[in-house]
This record gives sequence, structure tokens and C-alpha cells, in this order.
Amino acid sequence: MMPRVLVTSTPKEFSSVTDACSGYRLTSREVRLIGIPRHDSLLSEGTSAKKDTIFIMPTWRQNLTHIDGIEKKRKVNSEFACSEYLARWKSFINSDKLRELGKEHCKSIVFCPHPNFADYIDAFEPPPWVSTVNALDTGSLQPYFARTSALITDYSSVAFDLAFLNSPVIYYQFDRNSFYAGHIYKVGYFDFDRDGFGPVSTEEAAALHDLEAALLGKEDTQFPARRRDTFPFRDGLCRERLYKEIEDLSFTPRA
Repeated sequence: MMPRVLVTSTPKEFSSVTDACSGYRLTSREVRLIGIPRHDSLLSEGTSAKKDTIFIMPTWRQNLTHIDGIEKKRKVNSEFACSEYLARWKSFINSDKLRELGKEHCKSIVFCPHPNFADYIDAFEPPPWVSTVNALDTGSLQPYFARTSALITDYSSVAFDLAFLNSPVIYYQFDRNSFYAGHIYKVGYFDFDRDGFGPVSTEEAAALHDLEAALLGKEDTQFPARRRDTFPFRDGLCRERLYKEIEDLSFTPRA
């Protein structure tokens, strides 16, 4: 069934859906560029919050999980314990340099795995000075996003929420060559090198160097510009625009 209205939040997202070669079979008649309603509350909370957190949230890997036949729940497989993914993120959150940066800049360090890995936080062996958040037990991550002074992720779309708040983003993509071959994500309109909201690193030391630059206010000026220019609506009125679209649907007969 074709949607009557599909909401988008950025011009590139809008074009990726409505372009003739997109494969979505949708046009500007069904797609609206009006912003995401949840960004209204994020903007309100983020404007007044103290930026005192380094937030670390990588996404998951399909090839390290399976669906349990009894519980119908996604669980890690036997390869998870010896995977590069676990080893790399365990090393990162236990890094002495990360601890030093948090202490030097008076930032709390918070590690929040993707919900599909949330039950396995202990496998990452977080040190005492890193707080953890189980995404399955948290009603909303917006309070954390609002307080984030810098985000470290790999490919997660949460970077868009942080970029909306103009918080620096650091991409740590140690498995760039294999990620798309073994995961459900496909290469789309968003290119991390061309469109990303922060620098892309494949090594831990480089990612930590990028984090330090961000905390010092010395990130490359192209990244704040990208974050600023990506989102046309930072006015707190996304909900109103969506309400108007829904209201219009109520009085418009289906074609």
C-alpha cells in the first residue's frame, strides 16, 4: 500500500525518495519535507542542557547475531566473543586516552550499545569510569543526546539527532570494507566522507585524536557547516507542520 504522506527531514533525504531513479515510486505528491516531530522536543531539551557528556553508541552487526527459535529474540552468535567488533569497542572504551580526555574536559563518558547488543554490555568490559546505558531499559535517549558534547559512533543514524543539535560527531569505522557485505545496511544517498557530520577514522588513535579536537573546539569547519546546512527546520514547529498535513488528509479524498 502506498503511503498518503511520507515525512522527511532533510533536502537530500527528500530527493533520495522522490527522484525518478530512487526506486521508491513516490513523488512530491506523497513526500513532505517538514522535519521530524521528535526533533521539537530534542531542540527544546538540548538548548538548555549542560553539555557534559561524551556519548559512545555504535550500531550492531547482523553477522554476529541470530534469531532464537524459541524466544524469537535476536541474540549474539558464537563469533561475537572473538569478533573484531567486540575487541575494537572494548579497547576504545577502556582507552587511557579516552579516560584522560573525559577528566581533562570534565565530561562524563557514557557507553550505549545498539538495542540488539544491549543485553551484552558486560562483554565489552566497561571500566568503572564509563557509565553504561541499556537502550532496552531506557524510555528515551533524548536526555543523553541533549547533554552530549561529542558523539562517537560508527554508522548509526543517531548521528543525525546529534547533528541536529550541532554536537560534534566522530565516526570510528574500523570495518568499512566489510560492513556493507555482512550487514543489512546498504550504501545509500548518504556518503560518510562527503556528507558526514564529523571526521571518519579507521583506527582508534585517530578517532581519539578527532575527539580531542572536537572537545577543544578545533574540529574542521566543514563539519559544523554540514550540520547547520543539513536541517532546514530548527524552529520547533515540526509537529505543527505534521498536524497540518494530517488535517489536510482528513478532508482530501483518496485518489
